Amino acid sequence: MKDLEWIANAQVVYADDEFAVYRREAAKELSVKLGEIVGAQPAVCSDEEAEAEHEILLGPCRRTEAQRLYEQEPLAWMSFRIKTEGDKILLAGNTPFTDLRACDCFLEALQAGRDSVECDRSVLP
Repeated sequence: MKDLEWIANAQVVYADDEFAVYRREAAKELSVKLGEIVGAQPAVCSDEEAEAEHEILLGPCRRTEAQRLYEQEPLAWMSFRIKTEGDKILLAGNTPFTDLRACDCFLEALQAGRDSVECDRSVLP
């Protein structure tokens, strides 16, 4: 898991696709909650904007790390994955709903002080 300073200096990037309106709201909510945890609210932008050194990627962004994850390790239906890839944290769902579940899981891990949160989870019972 990246440290709190890294997270405070990161930007939250959402996929600017047909679900952008939902992913943008999820990214804003994630940024606000991260601000409450780490003391600084990360910026929010779409994947159309310039890439930053530290990014938290939400959904199938047009960033190399996200594209590689979605292409090489496809997600099962109604599941999400949280993975660290270089200077990126990927919160990868296959729907806006599962993107939100990935955000919730990531925030819970931060609040619990866990060292790692990488996982694959289904939201179905």
